[in-house]
Order: sequence, then structure tokens, then C-alpha cells
Amino acid sequence: MSSTTTAGAAATLAMQAKFGQILCSAPTHVAVDDFANRLDQITRSIAEEYNKGKKADDPSRLRHRFMLRVFTSNNELRALRALLEKPDAIDAAGKTGYRSPDSRLLLEAASIFSLLLATGNISYAEYSKLLADGDAIYKGFMTDMINKADLLCTTPANTTRKPIPTWKQRFASGVAIDEAGNMNRADLYSVWGNTLLPCFLFGHPLHPPDITPNYQGGPTFMTTNEKDGNGNFLNRFAADGGVSPLAFFVATGIPVYRLKTQP
Repeated sequence: MSSTTTAGAAATLAMQAKFGQILCSAPTHVAVDDFANRLDQITRSIAEEYNKGKKADDPSRLRHRFMLRVFTSNNELRALRALLEKPDAIDAAGKTGYRSPDSRLLLEAASIFSLLLATGNISYAEYSKLLADGDAIYKGFMTDMINKADLLCTTPANTTRKPIPTWKQRFASGVAIDEAGNMNRADLYSVWGNTLLPCFLFGHPLHPPDITPNYQGGPTFMTTNEKDGNGNFLNRFAADGGVSPLAFFVATGIPVYRLKTQP
């Protein structure tokens, strides 16, 4: 995990403290995972340090920020059902709408049945029969969790899928992008476009050879100077596509904080 991710996560938490809920993204699943992991580590360490010597019932205790790493709703649903069916198969589960007016009651019922399942008082088969519309309940529960996230981390593509667009419109107060030097501008526009939200970009404009050998950074694209049988370029915008959001905004003169050392 790079020093830019660590510094960027700290700045993102400062954004959250000032503005509110923040939408966090990065070019790839691995990058989003790293960003989310570092956000969670830092906010927990801050809360732990602040609460030293304070009793559990002390009202001045600080809670760590709620970081949520979100995948597509279908994948989340499959993983949840797999865990309910086989609570010990965590690794297997990992590979694997809007709320209705009465969803609050359904969610409370779902919590009760989940508790019975967890304590062994009800089997998964019995649980499934009692919850005929289980998928809707799961999705409603997940939407409730998403709505309460202080830091919502997901890929650019997933920000266009329900329920993220609604969350972005209703709750997001800022955007933070890790590895912005490797993201293409279209992905940034998917996350940030038409929102007028504060946006913080961080990453390496170019990866030095001693950090990533034989790699000079920038967005990934498959077609560069290839031509068809008639000599026409297959991608006439390859050069423009190679300009990352970070490089683009640096070139416009936007203020930049540059780390002098790489731990």
C-alpha cells in the first residue's frame, strides 16, 4: 500500500469530518479494497487513541467512522444468502431496490429470524419458508446500511448501479479518488460528474521505475496505434485517453500537495 493511499485516506477522513458522507473510489477492485482498508485502519486507530482512559459509558467517547465497501447488489445478496446457509464458509461466500412502505417492520422481523438462525434455533430451510420475499428484505437491509455509511467505497462502474446513484444524490457531500493517476477521465466523470461536490484526487502522476519497474503509469487502454485494413486508426483518441484525471487537473494549474518521500 503506497504512501499516497495513506495520506489520501487521512485527507479523506478530514473531508468527512468537515463535509459529511464521502463517496470513495479507485480504478480497480484491488485499489478500492486497499483504499477502504486504509480508511478503516486509520479511523479505528484515531478513535482508539482518542478514547484511551474513557469508560464505555462516557458520552465524550469518539466513534470510528462507518466505512462500507460495496459491490453490486446481486453479488452482495448471493454472499449474504451463502453466509446464512453456511455461516462458517466465509471464503466461499466471498467468491460467490428501494424500500417498500412497510419495509421497516420486515427488517425488524428479518433481524429476529437472523438471530434465531445464528443461535441455532431455526434452520436455513425454515428461515427461507418464513421469509417468502427474502431477497427484497435483504436488499432493503443493505440499502439501510448504505444510507448510513460515512465512507462509501466502490468502483466507478458500480456508482452507476442502484442504489448508489440515489445515495450519491441524497447523501454524498464529497468525492475522494485513490490512484487517480491510473484512472481514465470517463470513470472519474461517472463518479463525480454533474454533482458539484468537493473532489479530492490523489495518486502517482507517473510511477517511478523504482516503485513499479517498466511501468510509467496512466490509464489502461487496449488499443493505441493499431489500424484496420484500410489504414484507419482503430482508436483515434488513444493519446487523449492516456491522460489521467490527476495529470489533467495538474496541467490546468489546480493546487497540488506533493509528497517528497516514498516510505
